[in-house]
Amino acid sequence: MVRDRAHPAGASRHLVDAALEAGAGRSVQESICFIYAGRGHAWIDKDVPLDPPPFGRANEAAEVQARRFTEAGGTGVELRFGRFYAWDSTCTRYMRRMARRRLPAIPGPKDATRRPSPPSARPPGPGTSRTTGRRPAGSSTGRRPRRSAYGRP
Repeated sequence: MVRDRAHPAGASRHLVDAALEAGAGRSVQESICFIYAGRGHAWIDKDVPLDPPPFGRANEAAEVQARRFTEAGGTGVELRFGRFYAWDSTCTRYMRRMARRRLPAIPGPKDATRRPSPPSARPPGPGTSRTTGRRPAGSSTGRRPRRSAYGRP
């Protein structure tokens, strides 16, 4: 079925079928860490049960295919990535905006993070350390990051 091939879980199944037929020794499946259930501050490892949101169900199905490859005698690798960022990405700009407001950069339930300790009576100026009130060594004004030779901070 054509639609099945376009679906991520179906595509992974077809890739594993082809790898097994070709005698490949290793199959690498990318996934994402968002498919874990929320556990507050508890440690999460590969043995924690999955509870993917609707957009993560295809990842869970793809991981099933990686395990099928391993069960057939190959080496199936599942890479569960975290958050991606780059200096100019939407995600990074969002996290910077939230940090400037002293808000959590990753959305979640209110009790998922501890509130920061209250600021001192007189907050330090831009670019200064909260603990010492001084700028980090080698920093300029603290307002703009220095540019590297490649034109990026």
